[in-house]
Amino acid sequence: MYLQVLKHEQFDEQAEANRTAIVPIVPNRGLILDRNGIVLASNYSAYTLEIQRSRLNRPLDSVVEELGQIIEIQPRDKRRFRKLLEESRTVESVPLRTKLTDEEVARFAAQRFRFPGVDIKARLFRSYPRANSPAT
Repeated sequence: MYLQVLKHEQFDEQAEANRTAIVPIVPNRGLILDRNGIVLASNYSAYTLEIQRSRLNRPLDSVVEELGQIIEIQPRDKRRFRKLLEESRTVESVPLRTKLTDEEVARFAAQRFRFPGVDIKARLFRSYPRANSPAT
């Protein structure tokens, strides 16, 4: 009775939060062509290793170190990750490593249960095939 009457509002909010989730969906980007139909910009998908700080059950540094035993994480990846963490305090998910190979994705998938708050996500990246070619 106590929970139904006095705590109703609190549990109603928790139930609603469990039922709904806001998940942003990144729109697909189209090809960019010149007037002759030559592709100037295209897209490719790649996997990123991302960490959600709010879902971690242990210190961030220990999670990153353990991940480094499964997936190669370069010092530059760690520096970029730290910079992104500092710049984006409100962002839920921050990429630690981009462009993972299929083998790295498989190794992480086998160990995923050890890392709550760490996910692999497919992302679209932009490619500019003619960026270094001479103008015609």
